Amino acid sequence: MTSKTIQDFLKQYPGPFDYCRSSDGVDATFEVYCETTDSYIIAYHFWDNRIPAELTADSVCFALNTLAAGDTRTWNAEQLPLNNQFLQALYPGPYTTGITECERMPSNDVVCSRTKSVVIHEYRRGDGKEARMVVETIAAALNALRPNSTP
Repeated sequence: MTSKTIQDFLKQYPGPFDYCRSSDGVDATFEVYCETTDSYIIAYHFWDNRIPAELTADSVCFALNTLAAGDTRTWNAEQLPLNNQFLQALYPGPYTTGITECERMPSNDVVCSRTKSVVIHEYRRGDGKEARMVVETIAAALNALRPNSTP
């Protein structure tokens, strides 16, 4: 993960970031988007279990907003209970990226190294460069907020 990747991401998506409930035509989603450009960033798909999906979308937005603001604080349990539930209960990190091969199409992923679980799949079509930029930036933003991390 290079600082150039983060700079490229923030040039294209300067923030602030938010999320909304949506649908991709089949699955319910929470879509993360850049408010300034009204651009889609990533969607978190869910079926029956809305709460972990919303925690993920909220935490990704918080991490991206913190990154865009150049903020170096870490998550604080008293100030940010939802984000800490994401960090402690669902995906404790650290976060890396990977690729999942499937019959539909490969996805670029943000992966929780400790639990070996995929946090987010990104199924962008095309050459995959933008999808890699997005997942690498999200992984870096989430890592920067972990306790004892360095920005």
